[in-house]
Amino acid sequence: MEHGILLGMLALYGVEDLRKKTISARFLPLFAIAGMGLHLFFQKLSVVSILLGMAVGLAMMGVSALTRGSIGMGDGMLLVVSGVFLGGAANVELLFTGLLYAAVFSLGVLALGKHKKYRELPFVPFLFLGYLTMLLIELLSAGV
Repeated sequence: MEHGILLGMLALYGVEDLRKKTISARFLPLFAIAGMGLHLFFQKLSVVSILLGMAVGLAMMGVSALTRGSIGMGDGMLLVVSGVFLGGAANVELLFTGLLYAAVFSLGVLALGKHKKYRELPFVPFLFLGYLTMLLIELLSAGV
């Protein structure tokens, strides 16, 4: 169930990020509450793991403040909420998988000479792809 909610959140905000180059925080608290509720009932992650997962997003928000918005604050807020669902290690994995996809895309843009068109990249679609990759690897390793 948590996979579906997190995937839905990343898809929703991924589309918004592609269209508007920004994400609204309007529904993020609802997703955070849903994640906390799931952990209250199913206890899949420890409180420490949830807090470490949220810290990943808080660190990203700090980087956003230090770079004066070169990295979106909304991306950091979204990673705080994904940390509620994933915990520390998996949220770091999500961040770095998303960064890897963004880097590969950016290299392709540079190679094709389209760098002026893509001066700003929406990051959430890469997080969505990263999460899909994580789910696929989890399914394949489970033998499904």
